[in-house]
Amino acid sequence: PPSRPRQRSPKRIRRRSSSSPMLRFCLALLAASASALRVAPAARAPTVQAARAPAVAMAAAADDFVPDMQRRTIMNLVLLGGAGVPVLWLAGGYIYFLVPPGGGGGGAGVTARDALGA
Repeated sequence: PPSRPRQRSPKRIRRRSSSSPMLRFCLALLAASASALRVAPAARAPTVQAARAPAVAMAAAADDFVPDMQRRTIMNLVLLGGAGVPVLWLAGGYIYFLVPPGGGGGGAGVTARDALGA
């Protein structure tokens, strides 16, 4: 009988286990965030229509103190000045960290010489 050429069996593709801890963590995180974003309709109990009280007018009484525009501007400047000092201090330190050191002329280094010392 004529010999048949041996056929190669297809290579088996090895699948990664779907139970890796990272995948489980990502799926749990996705499920938790999806359930947090779900909005359920609010159940309302039937209520009897009651007479509404008149709306309260928000007006300052004659004896209440309301600062004028000049005082409000000064208060805003004091607030900005007080908050600006630490913010600028921290920003200056951050920028100073990123600036490379300068050349400086200290003179403490030794000049490189060749094999003869010249």
